[in-house]
Amino acid sequence: MKRIFLFSLLALFITLGKSFDTWAAQSDAIAVQFTKPAIQHSMPKNAVFYDEKGTAVDLNTFKGNVILLNFWKATCRKCLVELPSLNRLQERFPKLVIIAVSEGDEPAEQIENVLHKERRLGSIKVATDKGQALLKAFDGEKVPQTRLIDQNGDVVGFIKGAADFDADAITEQISSLLNK
Repeated sequence: MKRIFLFSLLALFITLGKSFDTWAAQSDAIAVQFTKPAIQHSMPKNAVFYDEKGTAVDLNTFKGNVILLNFWKATCRKCLVELPSLNRLQERFPKLVIIAVSEGDEPAEQIENVLHKERRLGSIKVATDKGQALLKAFDGEKVPQTRLIDQNGDVVGFIKGAADFDADAITEQISSLLNK
């Protein structure tokens, strides 16, 4: 009787494990293109992030450029997975302004360590978001999230979740904006 019970319990764990693996694979989907917003909107006013020195930088100062605004966190596995392709995207499109804003409580020195020393992602600049004010200004809740902003300051695309910034559709969308 004990053997039947243990066998049944083992079968249950195997079944649950396979179900979890399927769910995990689905939840780890990586976006390969930007979604166009249902309603056109511009960058919010007072869209501030902080550079590696802790100086406030208004996102609106970059108006006139194509901007890719990526929200991430050093403790987010999906965020860390997408950062290398984000770094390659910056190398491929030097005129693209990429701002990878850390949403964690980590100080700029720790973010610098994660990006540049541990991950060797030298093309990504250090940026932080105190109190998640910038993320909230873009109606964001969770990370990773990305916004693509055109030269007029209009949000023309977004990705909720991790992205493969090497994907053809993403690079084509960015290239067409840069060539306008």
